[in-house]
Amino acid sequence: MIKVNLFTGKKPFKLPIVMGVDLNRVSFIGIFIALVLSFVPDLFLKDQWLTELNQAESKVEALKTELESTKKKANLSITLEQKINAYIEQEKKMNEKLKAVNEVLKLKKNPVNLLLYISKNISADLWIDKLNITKGGTLEIQGGSNSYKSIGVFIESLNQSIFFDKSIKLIKSQTQTLSNDQRIETFEISGIMRRFD
Repeated sequence: MIKVNLFTGKKPFKLPIVMGVDLNRVSFIGIFIALVLSFVPDLFLKDQWLTELNQAESKVEALKTELESTKKKANLSITLEQKINAYIEQEKKMNEKLKAVNEVLKLKKNPVNLLLYISKNISADLWIDKLNITKGGTLEIQGGSNSYKSIGVFIESLNQSIFFDKSIKLIKSQTQTLSNDQRIETFEISGIMRRFD
């Protein structure tokens, strides 16, 4: 015998196809689990994320303040470097001026001390008519005296001085008689100056 079920029963509810997605094949339990898992971190992890965010923001602020202080130090070091360079430049100029002053002092030929020495060591009966110091440092003296002895003492005192180092020599000597029968000795001496002070 053949049995035929004529009872159609309940037909299953079919969901429509929305935008090409068959909703009958979608697992609603999976969607529910996904929704629950998407909201659970907000409920439990939000506080932890906020504390981590606050810590990161405080670190960023600390780094910003450190960056500002480093920039200030860099600007300060730049100004210090400029000051140091200016000081070095000024020191170079001073060294050049000092070299120039030293060269002038080396070439210094001021005969003040020599003239003082001559005036202290000249005898009363000796006089100087002409005194000349050449650029080469040679001293030439022309003068006269009442005696040869005064001329010799004068030459000896010049040779013993620190100025000539025994280089003074008698170049010319001549005896002259004046109208009153007084005799005078004229002389010319010359020597190389070793120093001026």
